[in-house]
Amino acid sequence: MSSISYDPFDPHVLADPYPYYAALRRAAPVYPVTSLDLKVVSRHADAEQVLRRPDLFSSSPYRDFIRAAMELGGVDPELGSETLLGSDPPCHTRLRKIVNRGFMHGRVAALAPTIVEMAEALVSSFVEEAGGDFVSAVAGPLPVMVIAAVLGVEPERHRDFKRWSDHMILATTGVLSEEEKRGLVRSFEEMNTYVDQMVGLRRRRPTDDLISALIRAEASEDVMRAAEVKTFVQLLLIAGNEATTHLIANAMLALTARPAHLERIAADPIYARAFVEETMRYDAPVQMILRRATEATVIADTDIAAGEAIGVLLGSANRDDRRFAHAERFDPEREAGGQLGVGAGIHFCLGADLARLEGEIALGAMARAVSSIQRAEATLEYPTTFLVRGPKRLAVKVEPRRAASALRA
Repeated sequence: MSSISYDPFDPHVLADPYPYYAALRRAAPVYPVTSLDLKVVSRHADAEQVLRRPDLFSSSPYRDFIRAAMELGGVDPELGSETLLGSDPPCHTRLRKIVNRGFMHGRVAALAPTIVEMAEALVSSFVEEAGGDFVSAVAGPLPVMVIAAVLGVEPERHRDFKRWSDHMILATTGVLSEEEKRGLVRSFEEMNTYVDQMVGLRRRRPTDDLISALIRAEASEDVMRAAEVKTFVQLLLIAGNEATTHLIANAMLALTARPAHLERIAADPIYARAFVEETMRYDAPVQMILRRATEATVIADTDIAAGEAIGVLLGSANRDDRRFAHAERFDPEREAGGQLGVGAGIHFCLGADLARLEGEIALGAMARAVSSIQRAEATLEYPTTFLVRGPKRLAVKVEPRRAASALRA
């Protein structure tokens, strides 16, 4: 690039944002993006400061995006006025306390055998076909299946959940065609009807799923109202599906470029976990987080006006040499502590441990099932959204291992 230029919707940026991020960090650490009416922050120290100061940088931009998406979908935007993603203390504190119960470490760890079974079944089918599109065969279905299990959604609705999630991501952060707008309206109608039915059913016959746990909280002193249950389920559908799909796909993409790591991942779950963690740093599935200044302030010697929107470039912060030595190098051996791929502060990703677990299990299942893996297509296409990053399709060829029990650890 001959000069500093960054537009998150530019096709060249979507294909590879990292050279643009490097230019921003070097010469324009706070950069105005006119197409989004915000300023992006690209250095790690500045990004972490914004994320850890909810008093100074509000999460309210998400409230606006959610309301706009609901209006596009023909839904009363007032239903989205208070969400976990778009709220600040004390509302966020109350909501986070309630939903944390569903993501305690023990509860997530207890899901491991179920996730292993799901991942091995998907990988087995994929390997039997000698490969194909890893995203549609493994990285896409697995998070949907896991979130559906957490919520108590029946398997026959998995495809619906994936479709609803794709439309919601486009509605909040993408550019929609007229056909996509019509699909969004249908998705919101279908999803709202389904969630209403689920909530009603769980009230009559509670189970041990997350929706039942949230509904039980309605009767306690920590109240989650019916509309809040609905919007949280919708948020979980996006956050638990799209970001994790991209994490798994990005990890597989990293592995195809570094096949020498295959045997170690197959033999060592701890190394698989480190590989996924480095993927989260090196090619963050969530690239940008939004905030709004609550008062006039300064970031990197740049004046920020009260009410001004800020885009925190997680993908750039995680490649900052000021924080990570040789940050442009993919290195699972590095100490990746401090990477911002799951955010920081009070909005630290609720499902971070679950996403890591899914990535570790999926990568390990693939590594144990195949003796070689390579890209089958040279080009990649990425979503037209500034929020998440991961290939829409990842065609690979694999060579199965001979041992019939290869999928079993």
